[in-house]
Amino acid sequence: MNIVEIKNLTKKYGDNIVLNNINLNISEGEFIVILGPSGCGKTTLLKIINNLIDFDTGEVFIKGKSIKEIDPIELRRNIGYVIQQIGLFPHLKISQNISYVLDLQKITEEKQIERAEELITLVGLDSSFLNRYPGELSGGQKQRIGVARAIAADPEIILMDEPFGAVDEIVRKSLQEELKQLQKRLKKTIVFVTHDIDEAIKLGDRIIIMNQGQIEQGGSAEDFLFHPANDFIKEFLGLKNFTSYLSQVNISHVLSECVNNNEIYIYDDLTVLEGIKALFDLKILEVCVKNREEKVVGSFRFDKVKEKILLK
Repeated sequence: MNIVEIKNLTKKYGDNIVLNNINLNISEGEFIVILGPSGCGKTTLLKIINNLIDFDTGEVFIKGKSIKEIDPIELRRNIGYVIQQIGLFPHLKISQNISYVLDLQKITEEKQIERAEELITLVGLDSSFLNRYPGELSGGQKQRIGVARAIAADPEIILMDEPFGAVDEIVRKSLQEELKQLQKRLKKTIVFVTHDIDEAIKLGDRIIIMNQGQIEQGGSAEDFLFHPANDFIKEFLGLKNFTSYLSQVNISHVLSECVNNNEIYIYDDLTVLEGIKALFDLKILEVCVKNREEKVVGSFRFDKVKEKILLK
């Protein structure tokens, strides 16, 4: 089921075409990443979905209803929105920041406190943070609070505009992993904007690459890395396509049937690079793969990886 439908969408600022005939469907529960260089229209598209700015032509539907027919304030209260600058209220405690939308919805104070306590744990922080103020938190901690606030009212859609762009690389990777685990648990529809190729590959169920207000290609990480649609995609990915594939793509993309099931195995949550390292460490060319429920899901073979790479 499509929770967001965008049809023939165009947005202009004077003679400058920011979005040019965008067509995009987003399924319920999908983690979609919109990737592209600065100025390609990513953030504008996100703001239009949240009805923060108007558009010139086309249609945008949320759960089958045109956003022009939905009260803008009500729409925004029901869509989580996380931005790079976070936008926490400095004069409010963290508990009040998290439950801000709940307060607007006239939820009882008791329920607000209960929800804040639940969410602070969900985003990997201790409940003692609830009594602190934003100025007492690190950048990574503030981003976690931003995510907690975005999901406080239990929205079906969460929009994220380069939310981890202002933190250092170590914190960024930690936040990415937290978000992946959170998505698995909550099953929310997430639309995530970034210009970072590795981040897109790591997070997205589906990636949409934009350029100059248009969608150049949409698909899986493998589609882009090994079957780029045009020269722009090839140039944008550059030499990172091979290294990104090894370090970000899960080994489940290159599994074969497991014929020789023995006591040696690795788990299916490894990356291709980690799988190759395991083969070298074990001094073998093939290893059985299990999931975390200990069920055999296939075989990871070095020649299968070579075959995929040669398709590039």
